[in-house]
Amino acid sequence: MHMFVLMTRFINSLDTNPYLLNNLVQRKTNMARPRIKNLDQNIIHEVMALSYESGLSVLSTKKIASRLKVSEPTIFAHFGTKAKLLLAAFAEAWSLAPIDFIMPDENGDEESFRVFREHCIGAAENPLACRYVANFMKSDYYRRHKDEAKEIMKVLWNKVGDVIRKIHPAIDKERLEILTEIFVESAVANHNSVCDLNLAHEDRYLRTLYDYRYYGLTYLLNKSE
Repeated sequence: MHMFVLMTRFINSLDTNPYLLNNLVQRKTNMARPRIKNLDQNIIHEVMALSYESGLSVLSTKKIASRLKVSEPTIFAHFGTKAKLLLAAFAEAWSLAPIDFIMPDENGDEESFRVFREHCIGAAENPLACRYVANFMKSDYYRRHKDEAKEIMKVLWNKVGDVIRKIHPAIDKERLEILTEIFVESAVANHNSVCDLNLAHEDRYLRTLYDYRYYGLTYLLNKSE
């Protein structure tokens, strides 16, 4: 009986004290919807996972939100636009599977090949990131946001340009830009093929890719004269 009286008084107090009622509701809401930690990273991971599974052309923020069990506006609240989200994922993927442009005459042929091989193995250990970089660079988003993407790949882009200028000092700026982009995209495609075919430890295959970078570049430069 005593407990019944206490419960009755408590229920009546909710009618006269809306603050107490609101506080209880808020506490229940907070328990029902725990804060998601590292949501930005989770979103980016889903972007790379979806890209790996079905490509970038069918990727949607609605599908990302559904897989993470958050609302679609939450995605935009964190990244602003889909393009910014995909660029953020590109930056993350590039940091996980960076690509270098190793040439035979840098440290001697065998040492340079060893460094090249290590980069290929590193790329193969991050297949989601490796595939995402390749998919992004084949997409319209790359073409529309090339300046931002180039900034992310700045080290590779500048190194390829330096190699081209070393082989062909008189090359003009426009042709330098075109050839740099061709060989950056080629390097990305090579690393992606290593991931797709699981050939990171196949030295004969890697040697073919490695030799192509130097001899292919030299041939293309001579042919463009």
